[in-house]
Amino acid sequence: IDNDILTMLNEPPKLIHSQGAGYNHINLEDCSRYNISVCNNGDWCSHEVAEYSISVMMEFFGKIGNFQKQLKENRWDRNEFERQSVAKRTLGIVGYGKIGKQIGVIATALGMTVHIYDPIESTNSLEYVLSQADALSLNVPLTSSTYHLINQETLLMMKPNAIIINTSRGGVVDEKSIISFLDSGKLGEYITDVFECEPLEMDHPLRHHPKCKVTPHIAGKTTQSEEKAACQIIQNL
Repeated sequence: IDNDILTMLNEPPKLIHSQGAGYNHINLEDCSRYNISVCNNGDWCSHEVAEYSISVMMEFFGKIGNFQKQLKENRWDRNEFERQSVAKRTLGIVGYGKIGKQIGVIATALGMTVHIYDPIESTNSLEYVLSQADALSLNVPLTSSTYHLINQETLLMMKPNAIIINTSRGGVVDEKSIISFLDSGKLGEYITDVFECEPLEMDHPLRHHPKCKVTPHIAGKTTQSEEKAACQIIQNL
């Protein structure tokens, strides 16, 4: 929402409210020019996003979906896929806000070692966290300092079989670098709910890549979270 949209209105609104926590789709400077207040829902789905992040990580290591597909294809081979426990593995969390903290709590309860990169919450360097992680969870807002935070240079710091889970914003990663590292076997898997351009194009390489799992920005979307979001919007009004 920017000046082009606002000039199409007969009268500018007093308030623009984002349903979610993100507001990078709203031009704050243009809204300020029209004296429009902008609100977001800062904590409407943090638990849901944490559940999503943990569940897709456990699916990657546990291979339950692979074995289910095998049986659906009328095969029975208990050794086709190597299942691994998440216990004693290392989870790197980039961004330790409400979502990052909940992910950390669940991961610790599962027996994982958790390393945090957050300029306020931790003294760990990004390089250290990336180098240690078997799984990396991205939970930062999209800003000028986090744009393409995960790129060719930072990907080289990671283990070649590590996985990345992105529930933050698509622009936090350089998608071209992600695809290159997946193709070359230098990244185990990329699991993302967000993309630089949404909705995701039909011919986008991430949509069809065998080492990439994609969902349509639904990590925080549950019946319970949407009810909570609606209540928060009403309260802000």
